[in-house]
Amino acid sequence: MDGLRERSPAPAAPILDGRTPADVWRAWLADETRSRLDEYALKPGRLASDFYADRSHARDQHGRELLELLQNADDEADDPEKSRAVIFIDDHGICVGNTGHTFTSEGVDSLMLPNNSPKRRNRARYIGNKGLGFRSVLSWTTSPIISSGNLALTFDSDHCARKLEELAARSPRIAEILERERAAGLPIGIPVLALPIFLDDATAEPRGEPFHKTLLHARQLVAERLTTVVALPFDVAGAAADVREQLASIRREVLLFTKNLRTLEIRAGEKPVVWTIDRSGDEVRISSSEEKGEQVWKIVEDRGPIPFEHLPEGTEKQPDYEVKVAIQVDGAAKTHPYLVSYFPTQARFPFPLVAHATVELTNNRQNLIQSKANAFVLGRLADLMARAAEETAPLMSDPWRPLSLVTKTGALDPEIEKQGFLAVLIAAASSRRLVAVRAGDRRAATAAKQLARPAPDWLPTVRFEDVVKHTENTDLRAMLDTMQVPTRRDRVAARGPRLGSARRGVDRHAHVADVPVAAAPPRRFGEAPLARCRCLPRPRRCGARPSSVGGARLPRTRARSRAAGALQDHYARRARVAPVPPLQAEGVPLRCRRRRPRRGHRNGDRPAPRRRARDPPRGHRRPVPPLPRRQLARGSRTEDRAPHVRSYDRPGNV
Repeated sequence: MDGLRERSPAPAAPILDGRTPADVWRAWLADETRSRLDEYALKPGRLASDFYADRSHARDQHGRELLELLQNADDEADDPEKSRAVIFIDDHGICVGNTGHTFTSEGVDSLMLPNNSPKRRNRARYIGNKGLGFRSVLSWTTSPIISSGNLALTFDSDHCARKLEELAARSPRIAEILERERAAGLPIGIPVLALPIFLDDATAEPRGEPFHKTLLHARQLVAERLTTVVALPFDVAGAAADVREQLASIRREVLLFTKNLRTLEIRAGEKPVVWTIDRSGDEVRISSSEEKGEQVWKIVEDRGPIPFEHLPEGTEKQPDYEVKVAIQVDGAAKTHPYLVSYFPTQARFPFPLVAHATVELTNNRQNLIQSKANAFVLGRLADLMARAAEETAPLMSDPWRPLSLVTKTGALDPEIEKQGFLAVLIAAASSRRLVAVRAGDRRAATAAKQLARPAPDWLPTVRFEDVVKHTENTDLRAMLDTMQVPTRRDRVAARGPRLGSARRGVDRHAHVADVPVAAAPPRRFGEAPLARCRCLPRPRRCGARPSSVGGARLPRTRARSRAAGALQDHYARRARVAPVPPLQAEGVPLRCRRRRPRRGHRNGDRPAPRRRARDPPRGHRRPVPPLPRRQLARGSRTEDRAPHVRSYDRPGNV
């Protein structure tokens, strides 16, 4: 093709950074401003679209402004051993500075155009990757300031209004759009972040006092060798109170899952507060200058690629997921109410640990979206929580602390619950050794036994080592039921028919403290019984019923008078276990709801014989005294007593 020549690609524009001279930055910002105005003149419909999109993003991100600034500081830190961030707050504005990489021209472009962040190409290194978080600061100010190396720029809503009028003067179509929107009473304008201004003495002169005061503090932080400072003058009503409220809600645990920050200094009062984080393997220590001691956290993590079957169709590259669990091993268990995705979200997560997961969030980074990828990541988080609870159990003195780590103490976020998180968590927890038993260790749910009533303190460990320890925590009790830890009734029902008279004797006398006898094997000849009833000093069957009151069950027999001594010896001798402590010492009530035995029952007190006349000697006849009226009324006969005496058929016949 003779007339055509192959075009060489245009050379890529060099990327500017903080070392670029200020004059180059000034010219580049002017060119970018002209380009944006030409785009609006060419496509006037984008004007209203960009304006309302920026306002929507700022409204969605409201409440996370301070966290977004900390996130940017962590993303740009270059040395995890020396990186630090400083937050300065006064009545005029807020300044957030950090050490690390300076702003580049790509970074400025991401501020001018949403969803254009260069961080999206390296999600493994950066927390934020959409370029929307910085728009949240528009809730506090209309003139943010950025100072990074040789770059100093600002934004101004008045400057955007002037440029819009110039644009309407040269474009009749834009003038028509403005007239139509204003006639309807709707706001319209150029987005504030679309037109950056290079900041120098000339551009800073016409601003008000909050702007100049905040700019002065920003320059002071730059003098302290902070490479990037974001300053926000408070020119929106209620901004100062909102900033202090957000600062009060931030705890030092916010540093747990940061990637690069080492020190965070907060200057909001007379004395600054410094939080320092020390990462060493799977242990994280966070200290504070205003509190003695440090928090020690155990970190358990899991990461890997998300399978393609959980990703949208057409995905060519597998993204990696990351889940982490932080457990405080040196303090009381505190519930951290929200799920963390590097920083806290608004998804309710009522567990006494801090859980982090790289889930997909809404644009405001506060709520989860429903997707197969999120369901997979949440399932991995549930497995990790159960594994972390089992691994950290030896570090805890409270026997119930490991199970409490996977026991929710409130309402779970509906989006998390819809994606099957609880079902996976319960299944994973049931297979782990988390249930505290009387032997002093922990066992899986299927290897432990619950009693129908709480186990009394005098119940020995021998033969009952797999009985669940008693707890007053209602959440833990509900979790045991949810994990289907079997109870005595369940085991009796699952056992089937009873085996042999010896086994029946054990079962019948199992009302002693509701002993779970179903797991006991049948006795062989010559073996001692597993447990004998406390009703009798001899191993006989009785008609006693389990009492509704916890404690020992004692019938109304003569054995009751020697219960504190003889019955304990009987129990130890027959069951071949260690003697139990005195019942009275533990405050156990000596009572039993044993039904009254029938007359002549071999297990009860024999009733006194009825009063009746003696049988006359052989060959001697004497009159028989009259029977009691009640017996005569029944028409009883006396042939069984004296065959030679005729029957009395009616009262009074002697």
